[in-house]
Amino acid sequence: MTLGAEPLQIMAEIAAGVAPLLGAGISGGIVLTLLANRVLRSVLFGVSATDVMTLAGAVLTLAAVSAVATFLPARRAAKIDPLEAIRSE
Repeated sequence: MTLGAEPLQIMAEIAAGVAPLLGAGISGGIVLTLLANRVLRSVLFGVSATDVMTLAGAVLTLAAVSAVATFLPARRAAKIDPLEAIRSE
């Protein structure tokens, strides 16, 4: 982060740092789901683990939770006055 950055730039920088982690988590989760399909078949009733709608729902839920969990601290970080933060250290 740099001095003079707009709050939106700070929030975008934080979100850009979270995006690769989210992508890796979603990709890994889908791969593990496909590998564990046989075990999941005995636990899931009436739904297939490889059902596109089920996977899409899980991905969208994870993305929404991640967006909220990223937005709240990013907004707080964007409101911090850099000079005040430097003085307090």
